[in-house]
Order: sequence, then structure tokens, then C-alpha cells
Amino acid sequence: MLQVAVEVQEHELKKLTASLIIELFKLFRNFACGVFFGMSDVIFAQMGDLKVGKYVMVEGEPCRVVSLDKSKPGKHGAAKINVVAMSLFTNNKKTLMKSSDADVEVPIIERKRAQVVSIAGATAQLMDTESFEVFEVELPEEMRSGLESGKEIEYMLVLGRKLLLRVSGEG
Repeated sequence: MLQVAVEVQEHELKKLTASLIIELFKLFRNFACGVFFGMSDVIFAQMGDLKVGKYVMVEGEPCRVVSLDKSKPGKHGAAKINVVAMSLFTNNKKTLMKSSDADVEVPIIERKRAQVVSIAGATAQLMDTESFEVFEVELPEEMRSGLESGKEIEYMLVLGRKLLLRVSGEG
């Protein structure tokens, strides 16, 4: 009886060790891609971890997940997940289908604030409120009216590109 309990504990310890090794490998892979290959703007996640409203890379473009359709595992394979996503920069619809345990790239997104310094036609000059970096961006059509110097704008920094989200108020 005691020998059976010891064997069960050894088996559980081996499973725990294997899962720990897998997690360490994933951490190393994310670190290695960022440091060695200059891809620090993305990390890896499993397809099964995606949720509606989260972000994923599809065909090299950052996209927001709009819908997920999970199929049941079949006789000879794992469950498949069909993801419908919208590109952040072009608003094009993209689809991605992989097994639930497949790896996908997830873009690292930073949400920031900037103050409007000046507006010239369809271009605005903004200053980041934390780093005081000044940059120019093309204004989306819906933001061109009613935007004036001194107001704050929320924006996302994705893969080195800036995407304006909304006017957040007075500076």
C-alpha cells in the first residue's frame, strides 16, 4: 500500500516537472524572440487562450478578435478554433484557423496619452504626456472636427505604429 502511494507521488512529480519545463521553454522562446530576433513587439500564446476583444497577429497584421468558433475534437485530432478578427490599421476582416493547442503571435500593445500641440489640415502634432516625445500623425476622419490644441488624445502603440483611439478631454 505504501509503495503504491509512493509511485503515485512520483508520477505526479514527473507530470509537474514536465509542465514546469514546458512553461520555462515558452518563457525562453518569448525572451529569445525579443532579444535575438528583434521581435520584442510580439509574444506567443496558445490559440485556445484567445478571447473576443483580445488581440492577435494575422498575416503579419495586428488584429482585434471579433468572434471565435470552437469545434469539438474529432476522432483523430484536436479541437479547431476559427478566429474572425479586424485589422487595427486597415479595418479589413481576417480569419485564422488552427488547432486549440497551436501557438499564435500576440502583439504587445501600449495605451498612452498625448496632448495636441498643433493641427494642420489632416495632420496633428502630438506630445506624449509621459515621455514628452513630439510626433505627427494622420487624423482619422471622425476626429478632424472638434479637435483643437491643448486637448488630450488616447492612442495605442502597436509594432512601432501609433493608432489614435479617442479624444479624452482638456489638458
